[in-house]
Amino acid sequence: MEQIRIIEQDLVRMLTQLTTEFPWLSARYEYRAPWATFLVSYVPSNKMFSDDDVLLRMMELEDELIAKYGDDAPLFCEEERLFSLTSGATLIENGCVKRDQEPMEWFT
Repeated sequence: MEQIRIIEQDLVRMLTQLTTEFPWLSARYEYRAPWATFLVSYVPSNKMFSDDDVLLRMMELEDELIAKYGDDAPLFCEEERLFSLTSGATLIENGCVKRDQEPMEWFT
């Protein structure tokens, strides 16, 4: 359980920094017990894939977490294309962590 808390602290720190650096970028994450990992989804993909700087920073973040946590590192995707998050997922946007959010539609 301590490892989960530490991974979440690193994840939140990195996502907060990333969404501060790129204010148009948002991320949602949650811990999924059956998968024994955090799931993270970014939006909007159309803007991400047209900005090489954000893609580089995202890859650096993901690589750092993989190097530090190996198989326990979070899994990432965009617009929940690989997995769906629940309405209880934590939202990080504009460098702010928002818990207890209203359910939201990610797809445009």
